[in-house]
Amino acid sequence: MNYKIGHSHPSVISSYKERSQTHNPLEISENAVNSKLQYEAARKHIPYRYLKFFEYVVLDNMTLSEANKISLRSTNKKAPFKKFKECLNILAYHYGYVR
Repeated sequence: MNYKIGHSHPSVISSYKERSQTHNPLEISENAVNSKLQYEAARKHIPYRYLKFFEYVVLDNMTLSEANKISLRSTNKKAPFKKFKECLNILAYHYGYVR
């Protein structure tokens, strides 16, 4: 969600609707900036060698095997699942879901 909010640009209609309800024109952009910063902070915790693989799966809706072919190039069929699980565990700790 941090990526979606931080990297999306609201349409003119939705921004007018939200502005008319909140009466604060800066609230939308502040939310987007904060979400983008949170996404970038979380992204730094994922090991660099797994980052593209993880983003292909989560942001581009690729399957684990498709993302593996492009980024990891692992021949072990279970490796992509293990790497994806490792990334999810890292983010769970970062966002405070696991202590």
